[in-house]
Amino acid sequence: MTVLLFWAALAAFFTFTLGKGIDPNRSVDWVALVKLAIRAGAGLCAGWLIVTAPKARLKATWPWLLPGALFVAYAVASTTWSPLRRMSLFQAGTLGSLYLTAVAVALYAPQANFSRVLRTFAVVLLLISAGLLAARVVAPDLAVMKREGVSLFHATNTAATASLGMILTVAARLGWGWLWTKRLWPVAVPLHAAVLAISSNRMALVLTLLAVAAVVFVRLGLRWQLTAAVVAAALGTSYLAVDPSLDAVDSVAESVGDFMSRGQTRGQLKKLSGREEMWTKMWASYQEAPALGHGYFVTSKTGVMHVWYKKGNFTAHNLLLQVLVTCGAVGMTLWLAGFAAVPALAAFRLLREPRLRGVAALAGLLGLWVFGWGLTNESFMGPLQPESVLYFFLYGLVVGSAAGLRKREHASPARFVEPIGAAA
Repeated sequence: MTVLLFWAALAAFFTFTLGKGIDPNRSVDWVALVKLAIRAGAGLCAGWLIVTAPKARLKATWPWLLPGALFVAYAVASTTWSPLRRMSLFQAGTLGSLYLTAVAVALYAPQANFSRVLRTFAVVLLLISAGLLAARVVAPDLAVMKREGVSLFHATNTAATASLGMILTVAARLGWGWLWTKRLWPVAVPLHAAVLAISSNRMALVLTLLAVAAVVFVRLGLRWQLTAAVVAAALGTSYLAVDPSLDAVDSVAESVGDFMSRGQTRGQLKKLSGREEMWTKMWASYQEAPALGHGYFVTSKTGVMHVWYKKGNFTAHNLLLQVLVTCGAVGMTLWLAGFAAVPALAAFRLLREPRLRGVAALAGLLGLWVFGWGLTNESFMGPLQPESVLYFFLYGLVVGSAAGLRKREHASPARFVEPIGAAA
């Protein structure tokens, strides 16, 4: 698991590109070569761990992992009809590397240390946020945390990274109380908050606030939850008595609206910052190849689409639509089975074990985050980002842990969840 965490950290760190977009005709530069080496190394390492895994674990986990493997195989096969074969092959290879890592994690999940896993990702996301803030000052030409930024530097991706970093840190601190969280959260929370504020991504801000509020509310316990509800009701009633016309609320709402609008007009906001045009074009493109799609990571039959006054191979800016357009109805069926149904069933199975309910709750929380984020972004089915690495690693842990449980009456708690207050 240490080796897998090492490769996951490398992959999460090295997801950026310095080129303007993904150009299939551009020559391979040193950045692409390093990324290719990291992904190949992770895949080879995961493959070796899979081959040497105990046969009993292979037998227990393969039914859970087969649907995802079929989708990965389909993504690779789709390169044969893709108009941009090199791009499809590279992106399908990245997907395969990530899934091999998830499979290896699943096979060794019972021996994993959940505290160490969360600590690694919390630290990695913290360092990325710190690096983004530093790059914003030192290298303004990179347009870090702006809509003009490229890859990881784009405001959408920086917001997603900071959002997940904030949620993981708060969940680990309040959910388990490990000692390392006491040292980490005073630094991580303000840094992630700064990145979120500068990035000004509305969806990321809303999802982060909702997730953190949910973690805090659950951690309060029934007594304090009832107290909080009563206090909120009393404060609300008192406020209405003092300001029945809600002038203060209107003032605050106007200020928040100005910040969240990012200078966009009401008409632009109604069209979801241009996504209505994008989704219309993507749906029309899907209808041109409804069964098989255009090839993994390719959203048009020629590989070039004209939208937003530009031409290129755009992502669909929606998780489900991205899968549907690139892989068709066949690929969507496999994807739903492998990456929606399987992790959901695994999380429900973990709920039966008292010591694993916290893990299941965190998996559910992050699953809801992926669903919300996927409404306006392609999420982990787009270019490789830290969120993709985190998804597949936790996917392996959750699925592998669920596969390792016996029938309820014979089940024993998984060993990777340490007691609250553990020094790890």
